[in-house]
Amino acid sequence: MVDREPARAARLLDAQAKAERLFTAIEERGLVAPGERERAVSDRIRDLANELFGTTRHWHKRIVRSGPNTLLPYRENPPDRVIATDDIVFADFGPIFEEYEADFGRTFVFGDDPVKHRLCDDLPRVFRAGKRHFESDPDITGHELYAEVERLAAEVGWELGGWHAGHLVGEFHHEKIDGAEPESYIAPANDTPLRRNDKAGRRCHWIVEIHLVNREHGFGGFYEELLTLGCDEQAELIDKRSTFPISWCREALVEPFPAPPGLATAGWQRSAVPATAQTARRQQLDRPVHPFRQRGRPACSRSSS
Repeated sequence: MVDREPARAARLLDAQAKAERLFTAIEERGLVAPGERERAVSDRIRDLANELFGTTRHWHKRIVRSGPNTLLPYRENPPDRVIATDDIVFADFGPIFEEYEADFGRTFVFGDDPVKHRLCDDLPRVFRAGKRHFESDPDITGHELYAEVERLAAEVGWELGGWHAGHLVGEFHHEKIDGAEPESYIAPANDTPLRRNDKAGRRCHWIVEIHLVNREHGFGGFYEELLTLGCDEQAELIDKRSTFPISWCREALVEPFPAPPGLATAGWQRSAVPATAQTARRQQLDRPVHPFRQRGRPACSRSSS
């Protein structure tokens, strides 16, 4: 019997690589900018995906949210909003590339608000630490990984913005995702192992969503990408197929940083975890995941516009 799993992994990695290229182009073309309406930005990103890859389908609704709208979970549909000059904005897109789903999310910050920049920097750190925890436990369940992501977020002074921290991903349309199937999510109700086969006998692959919020300050941020495939698999594929670009292994490795001046008055010390403990934990989260990984594009975009 032919093992189709390596081909499935390659297709999912290819879909994510294209999504990453799409978000790079979004930043280069300045599509997310103050003065633009969220819906207009979403439409321009949709058109850019079509221009770059011929992609016209997205397996979930397109999301661009700014300001207080960034507090809301996926299922909410807030009114359209104009992006402000000092806003935080996130984009969450699920384009379909050759019948395989990508799901990719990043955050953009405008202005100099130190709390927004701290949130933006913490998003990939929490993602990487959650991925390390997943890799360390071969029998981890959806409930256990959700609890760990929630704990990691609290340790650096945030809370999770939604009821789950990720979901299945695969061929379009993958195993049905809705509230009636908790085993499709990284969520408290999912006590099944994440490393398992789906109903069709295929290996399950997962997306992690890091949606961190600060309800006191009225904003949140978002970071999303593949959990179950990463640089180990990419390195193996690159060795076998030279057409796979090494840039797929780029990951934002943010240098440890001290608390910016005046941050305590902006809310740094208002969480249950002391500021000094948050800083120490943040530095721990910065250690590299794998020696193959290279320094890459920042996890979030900054602009003084």
